[in-house]
Amino acid sequence: MLREKPVLIFIICFFLIICSPVSSAGIPFTGNHTFDNLQELIADIPDESTYLTDYQQGINKTLSDISSSLTLGKAALKASNATEAERQFSFVIQKSPSSVPAWKGLFVSLVLQEKYDELFNKTQERINLSPYDDWVWIERGRVEQEKNKIPESLQSFNKALALNSKNVFAHYYSAWSHQGLKQNQNAIKAFEKVKVLSPQYGGVDGNIGFLYLGMNEYEKALPYLENALVWYPDWAEARRSKAMILYHLGEKEEALAAFDEAISLNPEYSNTYLSKAEALRDMERYTEALVPVVTGLSFEKNNTDLLMMKGDILMDLNRFDEAHGIFENVTTIYEMDPDRKNNVFNGLYSWWARGYSKEQLGETVEAKSTYSRALTELEPYMNSQSSGDQWHLKSKILTGLGEYLQAEVAEKKAQELGYNEQYYL
Repeated sequence: MLREKPVLIFIICFFLIICSPVSSAGIPFTGNHTFDNLQELIADIPDESTYLTDYQQGINKTLSDISSSLTLGKAALKASNATEAERQFSFVIQKSPSSVPAWKGLFVSLVLQEKYDELFNKTQERINLSPYDDWVWIERGRVEQEKNKIPESLQSFNKALALNSKNVFAHYYSAWSHQGLKQNQNAIKAFEKVKVLSPQYGGVDGNIGFLYLGMNEYEKALPYLENALVWYPDWAEARRSKAMILYHLGEKEEALAAFDEAISLNPEYSNTYLSKAEALRDMERYTEALVPVVTGLSFEKNNTDLLMMKGDILMDLNRFDEAHGIFENVTTIYEMDPDRKNNVFNGLYSWWARGYSKEQLGETVEAKSTYSRALTELEPYMNSQSSGDQWHLKSKILTGLGEYLQAEVAEKKAQELGYNEQYYL
């Protein structure tokens, strides 16, 4: 799939809450396992510690005894040197394989260096040594999530829960795995369990609200997002999502005001500009819709999502020559990506939009040529996993080429899978 509705599936997983509430199981919980482990490890390292001062001055870095290396590893983490921390913790593990603080410190240092393959191997090494530690299975599941092994990650979290049913991290991360597998109801149940175990973590209300929003269950989503905003009133994404819900519930002017409020909290967050523009387009207030897009582009002039929205609005206004220039810019950005990993859907859509703009301008020969190029660019991405959005785009391209029967087949497939033309609303 090239594109999914942006309901912050794994991104919210890294939303760090400044405070550190404590769960009913006694676990400091911020919603980030690595962050909490790091805080636990460095808690006994004062800012003016001799070890930390010595480390920062490059003194006493040689591997000596277990106790010193363990403290030096923690000091290295506090000094933001994950490489040195890895070296010290590895020494401790070599001398004392059962040292839990050393293993936790090693895992944190590997995460901070994004050495996920090595981390995966080290979690297996620790599991072979002691398979009954719930925290190791959580670390294993987290690295499996990073490697996009979502079914395997869920198995790891379930093993952690079998060892400790009150481990709040296991419930929390299993929710993300359920969501990655599109098991949204199971994800909600897991998040609800987090609420029971750690009622002081209001961020989970936002997570549940985002899920219900993605399921178009607006009445259910609204109270969760409102509760999240009680905890974190400056959470711009929660305010944007609340505005989207208000719009879908028919409170359109209130929604526009809520978008403005979200923008005031985070003026550089592009999704809010996109959502407000989408709402104004839906209300057929096209000239007004250009305003938030232009403002967003003042912060990110090459943001392809904003550029595409601007191009679409210009087509709404029948300003096809200007629209063509915008979409030409997007395809240029797409072509400059050597691996075609970023801006993929935007680039493919923009090839179609360039053809459509030329067709509306009466330049039929160039329009046909551009549609053909659009189809050529799209075909490598069409397979059994293709989304409804992809099939709908293919239908539009085939229509432009006059291949109406094939276009009808593609559109039928798109309807079966479902697609969303109001991507940011």
